[in-house]
Amino acid sequence: MYDILFEDLTTDRREEVLSRLEEAYGMAKKMDAKLRQYKNNYDDNWWEQERESVIQEKLRTREDRETNK
Repeated sequence: MYDILFEDLTTDRREEVLSRLEEAYGMAKKMDAKLRQYKNNYDDNWWEQERESVIQEKLRTREDRETNK
């Protein structure tokens, strides 16, 4: 996009558009870094916690079944 705009725009509009494009690129890089940070924090121990909750639910179901016999 940068190269296409650089070639096609007149000199007076080129600086404004390229400046905004560079700003958007910087913002996108920051957003990508923050989303990656959130994802890493979100996934900590997720699999182990999910596995444990499934095991506990199965044990409760089994106990309920045994007590209702």
